[in-house]
Amino acid sequence: MAKSEIELLQAIKNGQYDAIEMVYLQNRKKFFSWAQQRFNVNNQDLEDVWQETILIFFENVKNGRLLILKSKLSTYLFSIGKIVLIKGGVLKILRRFLCRRTMIHI
Repeated sequence: MAKSEIELLQAIKNGQYDAIEMVYLQNRKKFFSWAQQRFNVNNQDLEDVWQETILIFFENVKNGRLLILKSKLSTYLFSIGKIVLIKGGVLKILRRFLCRRTMIHI
């Protein structure tokens, strides 16, 4: 990235939305490749996960929860994305289970 990570986080915190767009675009392809190798997810679902990941990242920066990165930015983003993917997978399993139970009791 052209800006240091500290400058990038500060730019995002100050409302420079071109900085968040840069993070979005520069890491999207790597995230998709990484996630497709590890999770059985279609591109549309991955797009939703990536957008949620960026929103969480943005909120963490704006709210002051993320001041300094202790890892590479991509590692931080992938960690958020992994949690979003796992939560989404668990919710799908629960929905299927509850749907089947409902159908059995009818």
